[in-house]
Amino acid sequence: MNQMIGVLDNQARLARVDSSVWSRWVIVIGALSIHTLLFIPSTVTFGVVSGVFLIVPAALAGWWFGIKGGFVAGVAGTFLHCLLLIVGANAVPSDILHIIPVFALLPTSGVLAGMYKVERVRVRGLEQARAIENEKFQQAQESWKSTEEELRELEREYSAMVMQARDGILILQDDTIVFANRSLSELAGYASTEDIRRIPYLDVIAEESRVPFRQYIEARMRGEQVTPCFEAKLRTKSGEVLDVEITITSTQYYMRSASLGVVRDITEKKRDEQRLRDSLREKEVMLKEIHHRVKNNLQVISSLLSLQSDTIEDPVDQELFKESENRVRSMAVIHEKLYQSKDLALIDFGDYLLNITSWLFRSYHMTERVTCTVVAQDVSLGIDAAIPCGLIINELVSNALKYAFPDGREGKLSVVFARGDEGQLRLTVSDDGIGMASDISMENSKTLGLRLISILIRQLGGTVQLDGSNGTTFRIEFANH
Repeated sequence: MNQMIGVLDNQARLARVDSSVWSRWVIVIGALSIHTLLFIPSTVTFGVVSGVFLIVPAALAGWWFGIKGGFVAGVAGTFLHCLLLIVGANAVPSDILHIIPVFALLPTSGVLAGMYKVERVRVRGLEQARAIENEKFQQAQESWKSTEEELRELEREYSAMVMQARDGILILQDDTIVFANRSLSELAGYASTEDIRRIPYLDVIAEESRVPFRQYIEARMRGEQVTPCFEAKLRTKSGEVLDVEITITSTQYYMRSASLGVVRDITEKKRDEQRLRDSLREKEVMLKEIHHRVKNNLQVISSLLSLQSDTIEDPVDQELFKESENRVRSMAVIHEKLYQSKDLALIDFGDYLLNITSWLFRSYHMTERVTCTVVAQDVSLGIDAAIPCGLIINELVSNALKYAFPDGREGKLSVVFARGDEGQLRLTVSDDGIGMASDISMENSKTLGLRLISILIRQLGGTVQLDGSNGTTFRIEFANH
């Protein structure tokens, strides 16, 4: 709709221009016709005088239609009036030649009027262009002033943000601090930001951090993949050394490459970390001492049981004391391993297996008749799983040594402790002895050992499979928590 209105407006404007042009030509031609009818010359002199009045339509034509229009109107008026002189005043060609210079004023006046109109149009165009340029300049000046004010406001805001930042901010250029905020000057012990500017940045870095810090800056400026933060020692104006964390990035400062740095004081953080490490070290020592004392106490109990069993003559009672002694010792060895371990939360269970099986073989005097094979992967257990697992191994190995090889029978005993495909732990204890009776059930067994094994497996959240086809094999699986 707007396009249609615009087209109609243009057509109307063009129509007005066409009608104006035609109306002006009608006026010029009418003026020439009226002059011809009113001033028909009867004599040559009167014709010359009346011809001067033709300057008016020629000038109008030049004013309205430009230089060409004025020239054409002047020539047409001259030709027409000369024709009238010949017809009305009976002028001869010689008379016409004498007055031709007079009639030359007609096209000249038209041309001059056209030139004057062109000059007026040019001057008016220049004035309009100058006015437009002045208006544009004023608008640009106002826009520039507005933009300048906005930039100044942004500069004030960013300057306030930088100056009030809690971390120190600095710009390095040519190994010199060219900008620093208030936090950095206070951190470095300078009275104002101006005092710290224009000094070499190495003056505020402690001696032991200067070389690595320079290498860090050079690597960051080259764009190498290095850690974004660098811990260094900052030396204040008074000589105090502080721990700081510095982050450097490349930037532009006054059209030149520079390094933008953010400095954070981590002195208190370092002190807290040191206090935490000291506290952990104390707790580790205390925990080791606890494991050591528990191990000693269990060894005392084991020794008491051993001494007590020496005073008992009944073989059955002696065997009961011996079993209790072995159980206590299996727990004591775990605390001993934890005391010796670098990690107080985990125990190397492969080393524990070798230790406990060797002890049981010596305890039952089976080292000559039974060959023992221990296979253990690099598996570590926490104390919550290590103690019940140790007791299970103690019971299974003890039962095999006591019942699988009677009457001096020789054989083999295997203990395998490995990790399954899904991360679960598998303990397999097998022997090639005489095997177990088929009517024995672990849950309903009358012996303490089998019932204890069942209870401990439930405690681990595991499962057990018993195979008595070729000797006795126990396969136990449980998750490693």
